[in-house]
Amino acid sequence: VRALSIEQIADRVADRFQLLATGDRTAPLRQQTLRATVDWSYELLTEPEQILLRRLSVFAGWNLEMAEEVCADEAIPAGQVLDLLAALIDKSLVTLDAELYGHARYRLLDTIKEYAADRLAASGEQAAIRRRHSAHMLRLLDGIVARAFVRGDPPWPERVAMYRRITVERPNYRAALSACLDRGDVQEGLRLCCALRSQWIADGTVTEGSGWFDLFLGLDGEVAPIVRARALMLRAELAFEQQDYTGAGECARAGLDLCRAAGGTATAGGLRMLALVSLRAGRSQEALASADAAVEAARAARDDWEEGITLSTRAAVLARQGRLAEAQRTFEAALEVLADNNGWGLAQTWYGLGSLARARGDHAAAAAHFASALRLYRQIDARPEIARCLAGLAWVALSEHDLGLAAASLAECLQHSLATGQRLAIARGIQAAAVLAALRDQPARTARLEGAAFASLEALGHPPSASARARSGQLLDVARRRLGEPAVAQLIA
Repeated sequence: VRALSIEQIADRVADRFQLLATGDRTAPLRQQTLRATVDWSYELLTEPEQILLRRLSVFAGWNLEMAEEVCADEAIPAGQVLDLLAALIDKSLVTLDAELYGHARYRLLDTIKEYAADRLAASGEQAAIRRRHSAHMLRLLDGIVARAFVRGDPPWPERVAMYRRITVERPNYRAALSACLDRGDVQEGLRLCCALRSQWIADGTVTEGSGWFDLFLGLDGEVAPIVRARALMLRAELAFEQQDYTGAGECARAGLDLCRAAGGTATAGGLRMLALVSLRAGRSQEALASADAAVEAARAARDDWEEGITLSTRAAVLARQGRLAEAQRTFEAALEVLADNNGWGLAQTWYGLGSLARARGDHAAAAAHFASALRLYRQIDARPEIARCLAGLAWVALSEHDLGLAAASLAECLQHSLATGQRLAIARGIQAAAVLAALRDQPARTARLEGAAFASLEALGHPPSASARARSGQLLDVARRRLGEPAVAQLIA
């Protein structure tokens, strides 16, 4: 502080051992630099305590089971880990953190973690411990995925806890992915990406997920064709969430081709993505053919989860074709298949039913369905999906002239969409806000919001639909009569 500004300290504190290398020269040697202080503490540890401390540096928070699996071997048997961990807590080198689902969590302060990581690198066992850590994280993820998307047990509250466990472990998964990348382990990296795909979609971090998928898919390395095929089909899902429909179609087709060439049968997900891409492009017959093939593939593979969400996709295609009664029956069939499965799939289907009811003009049913979906999505903090449900509720409220509810729903909807970078959802939220402004008799605000919404949609390559243009024309005609053409043109610009 005597020599640097606060901003300079903030810039340099990442290298804390270099920054804090000069202290009070009258103090004991162990207190003159940060490294000397931590060195002094480290040298007071027993050898098993030193081994455990440096191995724990691979974690970004952990519980006892994780420490036993990753850190134990002949040098420190699993049965000794608890006592050693308690000793490190007593010496203030490990911090006892919050409890999670009945398990105590631990962490290292940043300074201690950096020091222990340096010691791990110097010990020559860093690569082995990082490999154990990433393998453990993959086993944990695979175990969750294997239970989270099947019929029957576990009950939904337990599946919600699984989602939250993955969220808590996100820094550990990033560390595991980085370790796979550093050692060029493409197959394990892609398997981690595949297992994390649902979480990336649920919490709206699809840009991060796409980045990891692309890094590993772009590497040369030994990968089983089935693993690469699955990765490509799941990468398509993330591209679709980013409104990159061309990329989604290319990944889905590449994954399907590779899967079939390798003799695989898990093609339902790729076919479902092709159905959605075709639907977005306005090719409804092609979309229906892909959806039908996806349903057939899911049934052949006895994959109830994929069958249920594919039936929802098929129902959406039928609704777009105006076959509303058939769409209703298909959504209801999806609910039956997903009834005791993952609530995320149920929520997707409830949302589809809400959109269908809204298309029929049944506002009460639409609101009830959107609310059912929203309740489930909130439990897993699926922010993009929460935003979609809130947008649906806002449009229903606008139709009912409940302007207070519409405003509250839209405000929260846009907050979630902004937080997750969902640009198309933001643009559509602004469209709804323009309608709200018109109903509130705010012509200037209406014109500005319409201009913002249309400019955003054009920039995204999503020109407004014919119905949106017709609605906009009516709103702007009112504004022109009130404000005059020049003023409205300026507001739109």
